[in-house]
Amino acid sequence: MAESAEILFSDATFLAVPVSSLIHRKTAIADMFVRLTTDRMVRVAAKGAEIDSERIHRYGEKNVRHLYVYKIDLSDIVSDLVRGAEGLNQIKNVPSDLRIAKFFSIAESVYQELMQLPITDESLGRAIRLSTEISDSMREKPDFTKLLGTVVSLGDEFTRHSLGTVVMANMIMVQLKWKAQKVVQPVTMGAFFHDIGLKELPRELLEKNPVEMSQAETQLWQTHSEIGVRLLNPIPFVTPDVLRIVQEHHELANGAGYPQRLRGERIFPLARLVSMANSMAHDVFKTGAAASQPFSMEMMAQKVEHVYATMYGGDLAKAARRIFKKEDDA
Repeated sequence: MAESAEILFSDATFLAVPVSSLIHRKTAIADMFVRLTTDRMVRVAAKGAEIDSERIHRYGEKNVRHLYVYKIDLSDIVSDLVRGAEGLNQIKNVPSDLRIAKFFSIAESVYQELMQLPITDESLGRAIRLSTEISDSMREKPDFTKLLGTVVSLGDEFTRHSLGTVVMANMIMVQLKWKAQKVVQPVTMGAFFHDIGLKELPRELLEKNPVEMSQAETQLWQTHSEIGVRLLNPIPFVTPDVLRIVQEHHELANGAGYPQRLRGERIFPLARLVSMANSMAHDVFKTGAAASQPFSMEMMAQKVEHVYATMYGGDLAKAARRIFKKEDDA
């Protein structure tokens, strides 16, 4: 393969993507580069050409964990990943029904919106990798696909919010440097299915603005955490950590959450993280009437400083600042 003319790295042009998210298919969805210590970019795969995995792995021996792509190609990469790349439709235990097709459509829109936000490349790279992990779960766990269909059946906005919560939770973990699978897996699973208990609430309640609910309706709404635990408990791959995340995903560090009004360290740390990711997803991936309002970095920064810190703790607020390129003063 002929090499490209010499190209130097530029933040405005290139984006780092984990190697594993790009070399799972036979042909390259985009031009892929290795960044040398001199900031010279070496193309290791051309868009549309066969991927030479051995060549890439040779660079991997030099501890290359990311490949670089042109930012203008990222849309195609995300679309490819979120649809499971080559062969997902041929996997027998993945049903080809309208709910799964709807999930793919919603997921693409979430990732497309994500790419427009002022977030760090490291956070975006982790979010992209999630696409592959979701597809892997669909291949390996039929029950996962069934639960995914349950989330989709709640409606587009709930599906969008569930996926947005997964994305935000993983971005927070990147900033906290939580990398162990025994943490990443339950957080991702708990974030994805945190609202699944809404399945058993009346449809008219799901469509109602929370500020317009009566006291009785609010109390009914607040049962969805415990209902979610009951629904997920029989599923073999759902661990106790996932169940506790679902149970406590509305608890707040200041004791104003539900259902148990837990405070501070009494809240399961993974649940506290998902609780903030839940709020961040509402702020970033707006739904309903708020969907037409553009994302505001200024408003997000204000909320992180004055709301998140009180509700979720200073450590999580600090991580949120870093996600949105809001560096600490120290």
